Amino acid sequence: MKARIALPIAVSAALALAAGNAVNGMAGGVLSPWTVKCVAIALIVLFTVLNLRGIKGAAIFQNLSMIVRFVPLALVIVLGLLFGQQSPNLDPATAFIEGQSVTVTAVIKMVGFATFASLWAYEGWTELNIVAGEMKRPRRDIPL
Repeated sequence: MKARIALPIAVSAALALAAGNAVNGMAGGVLSPWTVKCVAIALIVLFTVLNLRGIKGAAIFQNLSMIVRFVPLALVIVLGLLFGQQSPNLDPATAFIEGQSVTVTAVIKMVGFATFASLWAYEGWTELNIVAGEMKRPRRDIPL
């Protein structure tokens, strides 16, 4: 039971800290580590209050934030396809620092990092089990 509670909290804290560091990057790196943590705490409190006020408001916020994330991504893709002048170099050797030898260990580290990053993106699938366990009729309420 403790793991079911601790995992979502740990993930939320890690993502809030990542968002705080992103805000610091947008601010030019001038924020202190304490300020970054305060931004993370403020984000957690904001989302908690938003969820406590009701599911409709939280759903509207989630839909709007999805649009805010999707539109720039779509613009980059469309504008890149229409106006792009360069082709990317997809040679795996370019993923390494210049002068660094390409070894089996270095490739395993790179693939391991990519695997970890992609699994982090699918963290919601583990949370789905927790949500489904608390629903009266998950087959009806969770679209598959």
